[in-house]
Formats: sequence, structure tokens, C-alpha cells
Amino acid sequence: MTHVHVPTAQPIVRLEQVGYVYDSGRRGVDGVDLDVRAGDVVAIIGPNGAGKSTLLGLLTGALVPSSGRVAVLGRPAHRLRGAGRARLGVGVDEPAHADELTGRENALLFARAHGLGAREAAARVDAIFATFGLSGDAHVACGAWSFGMRRRLQLSEALAHDPALVLLDEPTIGLDTAGLAALREMLAARARAGAAIVVATNDLHGLIPVATRIVFLHEGRKVADDAPDALLARVRGATRIDVTLDTVPDGIVFPIGTTAVLRPDGCEIRTPDGTATLPAICAALVEAGARIRALRVREPDLTDVFRDLTGADLAPAAGSPPAAAKTPRRRRP
Repeated sequence: MTHVHVPTAQPIVRLEQVGYVYDSGRRGVDGVDLDVRAGDVVAIIGPNGAGKSTLLGLLTGALVPSSGRVAVLGRPAHRLRGAGRARLGVGVDEPAHADELTGRENALLFARAHGLGAREAAARVDAIFATFGLSGDAHVACGAWSFGMRRRLQLSEALAHDPALVLLDEPTIGLDTAGLAALREMLAARARAGAAIVVATNDLHGLIPVATRIVFLHEGRKVADDAPDALLARVRGATRIDVTLDTVPDGIVFPIGTTAVLRPDGCEIRTPDGTATLPAICAALVEAGARIRALRVREPDLTDVFRDLTGADLAPAAGSPPAAAKTPRRRRP
């Protein structure tokens, strides 16, 4: 049940040289430009502290930019009111559920708050509960629901009213395989119907299959914005072969075109030819007198792209702000 139809002439989201500085003086984002149009599914990726949650806070209007301009649906994001805000579907930070109400009652509250009539709200909630596998517990008090069920409820509340702009923060946390498949299907369907979707995530497997663009953030700055395949093309020919050895002999002659880094327990080899070089690599090790204990092949992925662009890893950054810092008081201009 997807009814979103949005004109495509103008971006649904436009950020122009946006900066945000917290009261502590820490810079959340710095000079970010971003356009998101109808049909886009944009995954915002970066280590903790990179600015992902700050960016979502600016898009929801919870934060006001310190510099630059944030426009959502043609208006400054922090000035959206009434019908404008009802066109947003937001799933960020901690879910706001009334534990004494049933899951269905919670979802209906959100649907009605977004402007749906009673009959339409009931139909939409029941349909999305069926998709997410929540129908059997719809009339159970939300306080008795598991973490994973509450996460699916939060997503249901963000999506049931068919918003023009969907903003989600780490939506795959707590989802099982079926829940993840349902979320992928719903986001793809809404994008086809004309919605714009922005997801902050470090789950490089969860929603990347439906993402049309990847935006990398690093230390508050945008360092890449492109289609997943285009980004992966940067690291083609960088297959890694990790070999664990009993001993590392001297004088190993690796095949031409490969590069190797020796370790006390083995070596890591990079090759532009994928697994085609594997027999020659093994032969070179054996001829040098090495005994191979284990071998693992890893094709390049988005973590390699990010490392290539920034020299940093996508693992949580040391000194990242605590979770409480993700929902600061609004900074007034």
C-alpha cells in the first residue's frame, strides 16, 4: 500500500555548505552539500562521531544549522510545521512508545498524528504490521514486546503514512532476516513511488542492496557521494588473500603484480586478479618451505573505499561522543 507521489523538479532535501557546532565547541558537520531527490535511497556512512546523527538532526529540524542552509520540501527544515512535518517519516534515537498501550494503539497514534483518518490509519497500520510480522502481537501491551519487535514498531510508525521523506538512524539494529527483508522491500517500493530516503548506517550489508547512493562522512565532512558500484570501482583489483603460516621463510618469490606484507604468523597479499592468482601464490609459499595453516580471501568492499579515501577505518572512532550527545538541545541561530 504505497501512495507517495512527489514532484521531481526540485530536490526534496538540499544542504548548502551546512555546518553545525555544538555548545561544547565540537563541530558536528562542516561545509556539507547534499541534494536528495525523489526516488533516491541515500546511505550516510561514517565512523562514530563522523556527523551522521548530526546530519539527521538537521534534516528533522531538531537542530538549526550554525552556517549554511538546510531545506526540506522547499522550506528550512527547522521551520516545517503542520502538513509539512506530516510528510516526514522519522525513525531516529530512542523509540517513543507508551508501554501501557498495545503495539497497534501506539502505531495508530503516530498515523493519526501524521494526518490520516481513523479508517485509513487502521488499514495502513494493519498492512505494515503484516509485512513486519507484528500482527500476532498487535494487541499485546508494548511494554511486553522484545527489543526487536519494538524496533519494527518504530519503523512501522515512521513508514505507515507513506511519507515523502524518510529519515532513519541505524534502522537494521535488532532486525532478524525476515525483518530486514521486509524493510528493504518497503524502502525500495517507497522510492519507486517517489519518496526520498536517507538512512544513517554502518551496516554495510543491510540496506546497501537498495541504496542508490552512498555518502561517506569523515570528521564532519563529506568525502564521497556516489553510486555503490562507482565507489567500489575505486578498489577493483584489490583482492586480499590472508595466509596464516607455521613459519615465515625467507626468500618467498610472490607472483608478478601482487604485493605482500609479511607478519610473524603469515602474510597478507593484494592481487589485481582476484582468486586467479591463488594457485601461484600457494605454489610460491610451498616452494619457499612454508606450511600453510589457513587461507582467507576477501574481496574489496566499502570499508576499503572509505580507508582509501580517508586513511581511517569505519570502526567506532576513539573518543566518540556518548549516546546522550546525539540529541542535544536545539542551537538557535
